[in-house]
This record gives sequence, C-alpha cells and structure tokens, in this order.
Amino acid sequence: MQEQNGQRDELEELEDETGNEAAHEPAPAVPAPSAPPKTTAPVNPRVPVASQAPVKPNIRLRQNMTFEHHLFESDVQDCLKNTSYKKWQPELRSIPHKHFFHTKDMRGKSLTKSSHACGHYHHMTWTMDANGNLVAKSQEALRDASFKYEDGSRAIRPEECTWRDKKGKVTTDAHTHVWTYLGTDILSPGILKNNREQSQEEAAGYGVNVNTNIKPMGQARPLTEADGITVREK
Repeated sequence: MQEQNGQRDELEELEDETGNEAAHEPAPAVPAPSAPPKTTAPVNPRVPVASQAPVKPNIRLRQNMTFEHHLFESDVQDCLKNTSYKKWQPELRSIPHKHFFHTKDMRGKSLTKSSHACGHYHHMTWTMDANGNLVAKSQEALRDASFKYEDGSRAIRPEECTWRDKKGKVTTDAHTHVWTYLGTDILSPGILKNNREQSQEEAAGYGVNVNTNIKPMGQARPLTEADGITVREK
C-alpha cells in the first residue's frame, strides 16, 4: 500500500514538472498565409502591348447633338429683273429686294449661299470682329444656269447676272448688300423635328391641308365617274 502511494506521488510530481515546462515553452510560430500567385493575361506576341490595353468606346450621342445657327438679314437694294420672253431682247426693270442668310441648315451643315430673291443669290462669308460682334459679307449677285456638255449631259453652275441684246450690248447686275445680325439659335435635329410636328398640328387646327399622308406614285386610286370622266368597260 505504501509502495502504491509512493508511485502515485512520483507520477504526480512528473506531471507537474512536465506541465510547468510546457507552460514556459514558447508556442510554435504559425506561418502567415502566403499571397496568391499573381496571374497575368496572356500576351499575344503579334499584337502590340499598347493595343491590348482596355479602350473606351467612341460613342456619338446623336440625340444630344446641338449646333449654333446664326441668322442675318440684308438691307434693301435694287436688282435688275428681265421681264421679256424674247431671246436677245431683254427688258430690264429695277426691283427692290432683300435676302436672308442662315449659317446652318436643319442637319447642321454649314451654308455658303443666301436665300434666293428675284432669281439670284449671293455667296456669303461671316466672321467675328474685334469686339465680338458677328458680321457677314456678300459677293456680287449670281444665278444658276443650265450648262450643256459636249456629250449632251447637263449641269447647273453659277454665273454672273448678265444680259445681251441683238447689238451685243451687255448689261450686268453686280449689286451687293449690307448685312445685319439678327440672332442665334441653339438647335438639334430633335428640336427641329418637334417644331415641324407642332407646326403641322397647328396648321391642321386652322383647317390647313398639311399633306402629311401623300400617297407614293404607283398607289394612287383609280379614276371614277365622280372625278368627271367617262369610264369605259373593257
């Protein structure tokens, strides 16, 4: 009995000694998690590296496109108008008139001609002076004439406003105008479309025929006796 108790005491002492030593021993270091390996996109040797970088799309917002439209008005000047229908016998009369000049059309394209009046127009240029004011200048009067080539085809080209009589006398109308700036509009195709639709609705409200439903050629209705003709049966 005493021997068993002695063995038990020795075992407890050994357990205490091993426990104290384990308590004083430093804990083993835990390895830090390693970073994942870097992955790179495959490089195509046939394509330059600069071209493989992400590129933003070149988007053009058509509905948000806007442009500045300037309007000019000319002063009143006298021009020559031929009222004769006989060739080589011109009858020229002096007629007062004026023009307007729009710098852009409804699609935003720049214009270089004034509006037509009395059968002629003017080539136009516009710029800004030293004070920031918009000014326009016009060249001498021109008219469109039909020109026939040697092969029989025809084309329209500008020419001076001149008339020749039977005696060979030539009269030229070389008048020009002084222009006044009226204002500027910020426009877009969407705004112009809405304005046209609104104008058509207003015209229809006043009983004006806008002709928005014009039938294409080839789809017109056949004529009947109600149209004032005699219909013959085949």
